[in-house]
Amino acid sequence: MSMRSSSLHSASLCFGLTVLGAISACGGSAPPATSTPLAPAPSVSFVQPSASSGVADALGPRPIPSPPPAFVPPAPKVLDGPGKSKIWLLERHGLPLVTLTLVVPYGSSSEPLDKAGLAFATADMLDEGAGDRDALAFSQAVNDLGARVSSSALEYLAGRSCQSRETGWATAALICIR
Repeated sequence: MSMRSSSLHSASLCFGLTVLGAISACGGSAPPATSTPLAPAPSVSFVQPSASSGVADALGPRPIPSPPPAFVPPAPKVLDGPGKSKIWLLERHGLPLVTLTLVVPYGSSSEPLDKAGLAFATADMLDEGAGDRDALAFSQAVNDLGARVSSSALEYLAGRSCQSRETGWATAALICIR
């Protein structure tokens, strides 16, 4: 065997053992069985194969799932706000979260032609701090509450949203509107 073929054979053998080791390392014991109770199975109906096909399905009749229940969103309570504004109140008492969203019907389509991008730039700067809070202090105050604040500007509307835990919603609302 020449020196070149010997080193090539050694490299092939080394590569083969590495691949074999990697494949065997990927295996392992099966994950432990969980004892989580399963949800009840949805109701289904069965369709028998037609007699004209002459072939019986080895798995049995094919199930046809029942249609999903219709989604009906809750109706909001509409309250009169300051000025001519409207407040929509949607309550879900199963979650300890409060989400406040302010939407104004003016977006980038309302800005002057010589100031294109004004709505987007304004929305983007709303989390840069204001008053006695700079951007870092604003971010720290939001994080300390475990809240989330976002702003956006679209073609026909602009908005500001704040989501926080139920216990700190009043403080989060004040941070959001300042």
